[in-house]
Amino acid sequence: MELRHRDVGPGRPQSPLEPEGLHIALMGIDGAGKSTIAVELADSLRAAGHKVEIVNFKRAMAGAEPATAGVLFHVAFAALRAQYAEAVPADPLSDLATLLTGDDDSAKFSEIEDGLRAVDVSGNGARPLLSSAVLEIVGGFWVHSYVESRLRDGVVVVNDSFGYKHALKNVLLAQRLSGPGSSVHAEAQRVLEAARSLFHALFRPTYGYWVDTDPRLALRWRATTGDVTTPFESYGLAGEHGEASFLAMQDHCRQAFGEAAREWQWQSIALADVPREENIGRAVRLIEQDALRHLERARAAR
Repeated sequence: MELRHRDVGPGRPQSPLEPEGLHIALMGIDGAGKSTIAVELADSLRAAGHKVEIVNFKRAMAGAEPATAGVLFHVAFAALRAQYAEAVPADPLSDLATLLTGDDDSAKFSEIEDGLRAVDVSGNGARPLLSSAVLEIVGGFWVHSYVESRLRDGVVVVNDSFGYKHALKNVLLAQRLSGPGSSVHAEAQRVLEAARSLFHALFRPTYGYWVDTDPRLALRWRATTGDVTTPFESYGLAGEHGEASFLAMQDHCRQAFGEAAREWQWQSIALADVPREENIGRAVRLIEQDALRHLERARAAR
């Protein structure tokens, strides 16, 4: 099978950015290869003499100026705690409460996040996950503020985890927990529609790419790299377990990403069942061609 590259709409989205900057965003399921593509793309563009920075929520937290970084840390903690606000630990002796009441200290965020992820939960509530989804949207405003600051400095920004993904996953979990026909399920759908509209209208990149990957391929690639699947990459918090749980969530995400990509007129790069290095290399070359053409046009315009 060959890697397929096609436009999912009649044109690419364009944003009114400073001419020196370029914002490239990647969207796709967990394990799709987005981070690997971002790293190799950044290395290649740097070798061509361009300033490049990989940006996502966590990187923005670490790199932003103090006011923006402070807001991002508070939002990140709030979103994380909301996810676990009604979580039921499988082990009643798990000290989940202590983890949820930790200080909003940037140095402790990864420690608290790792601690929460290590807690085996047997159930969760739907509304806290919806709250977390809304907070991911709030975080999107501040991440984009950081992106804009880097663009003004003439940096090529490569966003390897477009924020819509995180709001989407929380919504899907909330819907799974609440069930079709419930009021919470309907509320979750409205949150998802708002997220899709806002991320396109306010945070859209110069070039957006949907890295379309079959969940089974993603699971296989993850197994070869030793990556561990977290509770928020499957329907584990809804009481489902195993590979089927991961595949079900990722397939739902894939469908939603496809809908968004068509609506936003993002380009689709479909990864095929060929060696992962071959997939990544082709994807990088295709994105790099767009980036270099854009940068050359911007240089000529100046």
